Amino acid sequence: MVYSNSEKIAIVGLLYEMMMADGHSEFNEQIFISQVAQKFGLSSIQRSTTIAEYLRIIKLMGDDKKMEFAAMLQQMMMADGIQDRREMRFFSTVVAETGIDKVFDKKNEKMGVKYDNAKIYCNSSKNALQERTPEYLAMIDNMAQSFKNGLANLNLSKDEICKIIIDHTKQSVIDMDWAIDDVDGVSWFIGNFSDAMVKAGLGYNYDDLFVTSFNLYFNN
Repeated sequence: MVYSNSEKIAIVGLLYEMMMADGHSEFNEQIFISQVAQKFGLSSIQRSTTIAEYLRIIKLMGDDKKMEFAAMLQQMMMADGIQDRREMRFFSTVVAETGIDKVFDKKNEKMGVKYDNAKIYCNSSKNALQERTPEYLAMIDNMAQSFKNGLANLNLSKDEICKIIIDHTKQSVIDMDWAIDDVDGVSWFIGNFSDAMVKAGLGYNYDDLFVTSFNLYFNN
């Protein structure tokens, strides 16, 4: 995807602003921004204008670019392995003010979203899982260890495990200030929590956990 120089600067600038939303920068966050800047051919983080101007530039981008930028924001948000509410609020503000939320809506409408077709979203989620950063994967590994420590000896059924996945997903969607039925957001979190449960070695495969959790989430 080809970006103009102003778009590159706006993207890196907003990633920087997200990093600083919690008042400090972590090493992994700095590394992620540097990687994006290097990908864009920028020698450094160029913050030559206001946040409002960055948002205006992003708002004028095409839908595909907006979707890719949204993915970068999500990766930036999780680069330090912490779901910080201030970064989540920043994400929600950027999404709303640049029209990215409308892109999500158009995508769902175009796809003819049907919540009973969980397998489609399961397959799609596997592609999304491949795009996670090493830092995000480390966070999933830590979550898996936590699930293993807390749940391994309880002999939970698949539905009981899926209930835990759903509870975590709902709270994450609420923390992001997304609509509770945002299928893309819900799928993203169900995918991550299902992956963590599989890595915890609780006896169920990814497809079973995702499809069951997805159906229970939207059909109950």
